[in-house]
Amino acid sequence: MEEIGNPILKSWLGKRVLPLRGEGTWQDYVTAPARWVVPVPDSIADWTAAQLYINPVTAWVLCTEWLKLKEGDTLLVNAGGSAISRVFAQLSNIVGFRYISVVRNGVYTRELKRLGASHVIQSSSSRLVEAVLELTNGRGADFAIDCVGGQAGKNLAYAVRPFGTLTALGLLSGEPVDWWDVTKQKDLSVNLFHLRHWNRGVSEKTWHETFETLMTFIGQGLLQLMTPRETYDLTNVHTAIKNLNKQQANNGKHFLASDH
Repeated sequence: MEEIGNPILKSWLGKRVLPLRGEGTWQDYVTAPARWVVPVPDSIADWTAAQLYINPVTAWVLCTEWLKLKEGDTLLVNAGGSAISRVFAQLSNIVGFRYISVVRNGVYTRELKRLGASHVIQSSSSRLVEAVLELTNGRGADFAIDCVGGQAGKNLAYAVRPFGTLTALGLLSGEPVDWWDVTKQKDLSVNLFHLRHWNRGVSEKTWHETFETLMTFIGQGLLQLMTPRETYDLTNVHTAIKNLNKQQANNGKHFLASDH
């Protein structure tokens, strides 16, 4: 924190914070509303704090507020190699639900199981619906989260139990799904989640409690975020993106840093 308009918060000067809901973050300095700024404790490393917002908050809100998962529920999620998939796996241990992750290849299987996934299905070698039915005694998953869209999203929907719930979260394939058509063929509740919609309605109290909860999990060793693979100066952003596009597997984060 370099400058602050509210003298009451003078003690924050010189301390690390997450300057969220400000005017953009791909810059050396940003102006952010003090009420949404999140203080970062000394126990949290910079690279961990930098990952706290989008994926962990989205996963936590989806599991606890949106879907209200409870012990014994089965959650099915595709894009198993993604950073948010790793968070879901760890939250399954914390909340108590059963997590089934869908991956395109087996490179992430061991890591996902280590983090908490009950099962990992390799979509390139398994028929998804049949595999999920076998793992759930013919019932299907209670909930599913689609991060991919396209045919992968449709396949996920058909693996959900009758009157279960599917949440559309992402569109990694770039291909939208006609969810209306899917629900005509299957008794299924489909909804769409955007973190920005949650932001609009969340209270200041819940906002800060959410981050405090996640940082507590990290401090207790219950939640591990991805480790740095490379760190680049902010001025080398084009090199960072070029190298990221060459990466074969999601085995580390690329960070942009500033000397300021």
